[in-house]
Amino acid sequence: YHRYTLFEYRTMISFDFTVRIEDRKFRFSADLLSERIAILGRSGAGKSTLAKALAGLLKPESGYIKFGKRILFDSSTGVDLPPQKRGIGFVFQNHRLFPFMSVRKNLLFGRHFANRKNALSFDEVVLFLELEPLLNKSPSKLSGGESQRVALGRALLCAENFMILDEPLSSLDPVLSNSLQGYLERIHSFAGLPFLYITHRPNEALRLTEEALLVAEGKNVLLGKTNEVLNQSQFLRSE
Repeated sequence: YHRYTLFEYRTMISFDFTVRIEDRKFRFSADLLSERIAILGRSGAGKSTLAKALAGLLKPESGYIKFGKRILFDSSTGVDLPPQKRGIGFVFQNHRLFPFMSVRKNLLFGRHFANRKNALSFDEVVLFLELEPLLNKSPSKLSGGESQRVALGRALLCAENFMILDEPLSSLDPVLSNSLQGYLERIHSFAGLPFLYITHRPNEALRLTEEALLVAEGKNVLLGKTNEVLNQSQFLRSE
């Protein structure tokens, strides 16, 4: 597959913001240069909080979020694009498919929601993720691996700028996890989209990403090549 690329952006994703959830304050600041980035950290470190703020699902108290030259959030100028205007495809841990819609309608919702430019076609995504036999099924009839492939397809049809995958394999057994990683390995070349991959599993990060941001205690503490960050983060290997 030949896809448009985003090489005009030297810095892919840039942010510096604070966000508060109840009595806990988070502070994140980084310039991410790669197109395949792991967000690493223990459970509860703040990985999903960072992801939701980038996607517009949580509003920061102050700061900015940019994709290349495009401003997604800036408290100083009042810019705060809603999720559907940020061009981000989001894959959640628990799939979040609409139970009252068929697989086909779940996928088409992604296209309708985002009105993505230069979009992958519906048929291309179905073929890539091998979803043809599932299109008329309801989400309740899908296995865990099938549900996650549908969620991935919906995000691909929604994404214009980049994708966020929030521990998409955490609920799958090792066999299904390994199978789905095969699709994830090919996403970048298939879709031409950068992605942030949230995980606390070093083997997934090494297989799927080239740059990693380590999050601990509500802030990012280390940024670099994935293998180098993992080598300096021994606590991740203990989980």
